[in-house]
Amino acid sequence: MSCFNFTSKSVKQLQGLVKSLCFLFMVLCFPTLASTSASFSYTEFNIAFILGISLPVLLFAVLMRNLVSIKWQYLAAITLAIFVFFFGQVLEHSFQLQLSLSAASVYIALVCLWPLASERDDSLALGVVCQRKSLVTWFIHGIKVLIAIFLVALWFIELAVTNAAFSFGLYAGAVLLVSFTQAVSLKNVAEKDYTVFSRLMIQFILHSAFALTLGLYINGISSYYWVVIALLLSYVVTLANGCWLLMQNILLLLKGSQSNEKLSSEELFHYSLDPATNLPMAQQAFQIFEDKLAKDHNKRYAVVIFNPVNFQQVNNVLGHRNSDILLSQLAYCLQQQASGNQDLLRFGYNPEAIRMARLQGLNFLVVFDLANTEHEAHYAINELCQDLADSVPSAMSFKSFSLNFKLAFGVSISGEDGSNVNDLISYAEDALLTSMNKQRMISYFDSESLLYTQQQLSRMELLKADIHDENLFWYLQPQININEAEIYGLQLKVHWYENENRPLELEEFILVAEHSGDVYLLTKQMLSQAFKVLYSLHQKGYYYTVSVTLTSDSLLEVDLVEYIETLMERFHILGKYLVIELAEEAILEATDRAKAIIGQLRALEISIAISGFSGSYESLRYLRKMAVQQVKINCQALAESDDNRVDKAIINSLVNLSRTMKLPLIGTDLSDAVALDAYKKMGGSIAQGEEVYTGIVPDELTIWLKKWNELNPKKR
Repeated sequence: MSCFNFTSKSVKQLQGLVKSLCFLFMVLCFPTLASTSASFSYTEFNIAFILGISLPVLLFAVLMRNLVSIKWQYLAAITLAIFVFFFGQVLEHSFQLQLSLSAASVYIALVCLWPLASERDDSLALGVVCQRKSLVTWFIHGIKVLIAIFLVALWFIELAVTNAAFSFGLYAGAVLLVSFTQAVSLKNVAEKDYTVFSRLMIQFILHSAFALTLGLYINGISSYYWVVIALLLSYVVTLANGCWLLMQNILLLLKGSQSNEKLSSEELFHYSLDPATNLPMAQQAFQIFEDKLAKDHNKRYAVVIFNPVNFQQVNNVLGHRNSDILLSQLAYCLQQQASGNQDLLRFGYNPEAIRMARLQGLNFLVVFDLANTEHEAHYAINELCQDLADSVPSAMSFKSFSLNFKLAFGVSISGEDGSNVNDLISYAEDALLTSMNKQRMISYFDSESLLYTQQQLSRMELLKADIHDENLFWYLQPQININEAEIYGLQLKVHWYENENRPLELEEFILVAEHSGDVYLLTKQMLSQAFKVLYSLHQKGYYYTVSVTLTSDSLLEVDLVEYIETLMERFHILGKYLVIELAEEAILEATDRAKAIIGQLRALEISIAISGFSGSYESLRYLRKMAVQQVKINCQALAESDDNRVDKAIINSLVNLSRTMKLPLIGTDLSDAVALDAYKKMGGSIAQGEEVYTGIVPDELTIWLKKWNELNPKKR
């Protein structure tokens, strides 16, 4: 039976042994009762003694038979052979001698066979690993043949009975010689441990003494009492050896259970490896690192997380299945380099020391013990990172695909950056992001970034609350035809007062809105506000367009088109009065879905404008394919000194290009008279900026329009 089940099944089975204690107590008292009984003869007393010492051992062996491998049948047969021997001594019959010698021969054979017949592969009954199992098998068969020959001769050949002492001595000598040979054989196997050999030799001597005294007794030279003494000593030593054997098996069972549990843990470790890289995964690595930190809080470790920054190209070209092969090659090269560094924390064996783990995505982890560092920590860490980077081959190939991997590293240090494992890992990942964003090889965690992060989180929370409470401030900036002093349109803008000092424009807080997850709600509020302005204008008889800025093509959702249609129906406003303004980058990088939604907006007669127009080939090709009604260029460079001639020349070219393409162009960010005059000289006509007009709140728009018309009556 498997040793591994000991902890579950064996406990229930041992309960039966406890219940048998009372019965065993009665059995143990049996020899005492026998010794005090006056009616017992000498032979009966010996039988009672044998029964008293053997029965508890035999019962215990029977109860443990399903837990340990021990040939309890041999013990029962040996005890029975002794009973038959004593019975033969008191039997008054013609075959008394044959019966006694048969029992004695069986006894000698069994006491020699018992150690040999034990299952050494499972229980290690002789205390050593049997390297000569085939030889032992031959010894067992030889003893069985000898006893069969002797018994046949004893019962069926008269000469053997006539020379009983000689026949028995010849048989016993042959069997004991086999036993002695096996004892010497086991001694050679375990030369450093003489325990097994000495026990077998003691048994051999006592068995030989019994055979010798019995032979002398048959010839009338020795007394019967010496035969009994030799037999009892031989049996007691055999029984003691059997008890030792049983206890060894039980102890081995307990050790085997622990060994199996350990093996199970190793198997569990292999199951927990990442299938793509054959490295330990995050949870296991974190637990080992946490245990190390718990043992010594003062010990300094460097948490190094690195990433192959250009591996995404492999996924795009080869797909995940094939890219995993390249990733496995990369992990193998890195692990080979890391395994030889004794200062790196070990996460397991496979078969060499595993000192690297895989985190989420393409991030890998090593933990550097700084205790043995002779130089400054940063110097040793930089050297480690450089060694890891150098371990990657200059070009890794899969079939015809080849790529040079570049590694980026992020580092945090325990003690300096904290003592919590999760925090150290997070800080190292933040440093890794810094390396990737700034295209560095190594970045160390900066504690000041925590303050920045907390500030950003506070900003997100504050902006989120202001968006939901509609606590943003809207204003309109007019777009004026400066040649004719005529209003071309209006652009809706928004201010967010993070503090009381200065309002923030949309471009300054849009990233905070995106990170807070409320940028789409902000866009819907902007559209709603635009339609309210259009409705107010139409009520007063003004039919100008209102522009709304979308910061990303990701805002082009089907729901957004439906929302605009709902606003058009609610306020009874046609789509031609609304202008959706998108940045040039968003237009060029628009997905097919976004382009389809732009087509839906055009179907509603909504105009599309491009802000930040650069005049590049890609943008011009897009203009040729898509119906764009406006382009906007940033004219801030016109307000600067004459040194910035290149930017001014570019703006001049864009103005001329738009005139050639007969595409309405709006110059934005015209902040002073110099810029406005330069823009006008270039041929620009539609202007927007602080120099044109700072802005108007929606509630005062009609008042401003009335004043504008009074100042420009001919241009109305």
